[in-house]
Parts: sequence; C-alpha cells; structure tokens
Amino acid sequence: MILGNEGEGNLKEKNSFSFFVSPSEQEKKLVAKESSALSFAMASAFFLSYFLQTMFTGLGSLINKDLIYSAFFSEITVLVSYAVSMSVPFYLFAACTKIPPGRALRVRRTDMKLTFACLCVALGVSVVGMFSSAALGFVLSRLGIVFRSPASYIPYETASFVIYILNLTAVPAVLEEMAFRGFVMQPLRRFGDGFALFASSFCFALFHIDPTRFPHTFIMGLVIGYFVLFTGSLTTGIMIHFVYNSVIAAISLSSEMGFAHSAVFTVAMEIAMLSVSLPGLFYLIKNYSGMFALRKGRGVNPQSVNIGVFLKSKGMIVLYALILLLSFKNLVL
Repeated sequence: MILGNEGEGNLKEKNSFSFFVSPSEQEKKLVAKESSALSFAMASAFFLSYFLQTMFTGLGSLINKDLIYSAFFSEITVLVSYAVSMSVPFYLFAACTKIPPGRALRVRRTDMKLTFACLCVALGVSVVGMFSSAALGFVLSRLGIVFRSPASYIPYETASFVIYILNLTAVPAVLEEMAFRGFVMQPLRRFGDGFALFASSFCFALFHIDPTRFPHTFIMGLVIGYFVLFTGSLTTGIMIHFVYNSVIAAISLSSEMGFAHSAVFTVAMEIAMLSVSLPGLFYLIKNYSGMFALRKGRGVNPQSVNIGVFLKSKGMIVLYALILLLSFKNLVL
C-alpha cells in the first residue's frame, strides 16, 4: 500500500512517539550497531596486541634479562600476540552476529584452474594498488605530510629467520583472512554481498593504520574478498594473500639486505604480476558467465544507504580517531 501525504504524516507522528519504527529504520539501527561492534573488535585487537607484547616482554625480563634481546623470543612474541589479538576479538564479533563458525570460516576445495586464475588477477590488481598508494604518498609529501615506516630488522639466526618469514607471509595470510573475509564479511552478507565486501575491505585497510597504504590495502581487500565470495571458499583468500605476501617479502628483503639490483628485481616482479593477470582475467571471463554479479541480500535499504550508516556510526568515528592517534607516532614533523 502506498501512503499519501496524510499517511506519511501519520507515519512520522507514530515514529515520534516510538509506536512504530519502519523496517528501514530498524535495519539502519542494526547496521550501526554492528558497525560499532566491529569497531570495538578492531580497537580491542590493537589493545590486545600491545598488551600481550608488553606482558611477554615483562615476563621474559623476569625469567632472564637477556631473553628480551633474543631475536627468537621477539619473533615468537610477535607471532603469539598477533594470533590472539586477531582471533579473539573478531571471533567474538562473529559470535554476536550469531553466525555459525562453520559458515564464517567456510573452507572447501575449489577447482585449481579457477583458484590459479583468481590468484593471477589479484597479483595484477595488487600492482594497481601499489601505484595508488605511491601516488597518495607523493601527494602527501608535497603537502609536507610524511609517514615513516616502522623500523624493522632481519634476524640472521636460522630459527629466528624462519619465524620472521612466517610472520611476514603465512601468519597474516591465515589470520587476516579468517578475521576479515571470515568473521567480518560473512555475517555482514545478510545486508548484501556488495555491502559486506565494501565494509570488510574498508576495515581491512583501516586495520593496517598507515594512511598512505590505505588505497593499496583497500583495493587488495576488495579483490581478495570478491574472489572468496566468487569461489565460496576462504582457502582462495588465504592462498592469494600468502602468495602476495611472499612476493612483497621477497621485494622488501632484496632491498633491506642491500642487493645490488633490488630496484631492477622490484620492477621485474611488478611487470610479471601485471603480465599474468591478463590471461587469468581472460580465463575467468571466458569460463564463468556473470562472474561480476553480487548477491543483493535480504536487506530493506539500498546497500549504498547501509554503507553510509556503517561509515558514520559512533563506534566507527571513535575508531577513526584511534587510528589517527596510532598513525601520528609515525608522522615525520
């Protein structure tokens, strides 16, 4: 039934006395509630990581004062702290949405040709993301705003180096995919796949804190999240994330270890990633019709409206302030 002006007036009057809340407003409140809950989960992850690393350092100094200077102890501390901080808060967020863990972390076997094609396309898109972040960094630097990268070191003792490489590649690939493409994206799909993809990618980019990396991580979140939705398996996201991290780690190590031709190696890797993306994209378009369609979901509001509500929730605004505060320590004044 379509309401005329009189009906609209009665509807507003009922809303003002809280006798009736339209399905549209109910959905907006639910989106804002989940946005704030997700913001709290992310803030908790930051706090847990800092708290656990501080606690382990304190315990290490009590056991043996020299232990805190051990590279192996440092890498294990990073691994354990990151695993707990990425698992607990996001699992609790998913639990609050009442999604079964099996649905949030849906892992199934996929066709290897399909997975490989998705991987190739994602690698090519990652280069676009790199250039986007480089462009943003250049613009900010011209405005006198420069963010320095956190200091890093490479442990050369074998066991420490192995854990260091795992912390760069496999650990974030598994944990971040479980968190953002699993515990975050899957329960949000009831508002539509487009909404869930945008929201999870946006939070994924925020979580990396560095403002200059935002375009890169946001674009990668979109492409990984899309292929997880397309294949129906978190395994696809983990594989893409792991291979991408491994490539970036190889590029970073070649530079940090002072290889003479590290710049040439970097350009060669970028060209290779762009080159493999075209055959992968051709394969997907040829063999999978309608691959760029996303499920609309059962929501009442347009997904664009829900995205606006998600971005402007009170919890998200507090999270923006926290991330600005955390990124400020890397600002070069």
